[in-house]
Amino acid sequence: LKDEPERCVAASWDSGTPGGTIVDLDVVAEDRAGLLADVLSVLANEKRSPMKVEAGVSAGNTAHIYLRLAVTGQSDLEALREAIRRVPGVGDVLRAGKNASRGRASA
Repeated sequence: LKDEPERCVAASWDSGTPGGTIVDLDVVAEDRAGLLADVLSVLANEKRSPMKVEAGVSAGNTAHIYLRLAVTGQSDLEALREAIRRVPGVGDVLRAGKNASRGRASA
């Protein structure tokens, strides 16, 4: 490239998804009627459309709502996590899946 600098082109990585990076979240909460509707309402209020939603209840009445959606960066992710945490009964919102950093989005 030193001899032919005109052959050098600028390049950048593309997330492959319009709107940002895909993240998987695990919303951990005490199960109750309306919990899923309340979490999805937060997403709607934040103008988010989840790509995947899966919900279940484990032993001890603990609900897990798995969400896949796009975020534009770490601050966007943290703001969304905080909004979901304000739903009554939600204990935590964790990163899940292969893109998770040690299973949690923050310390």
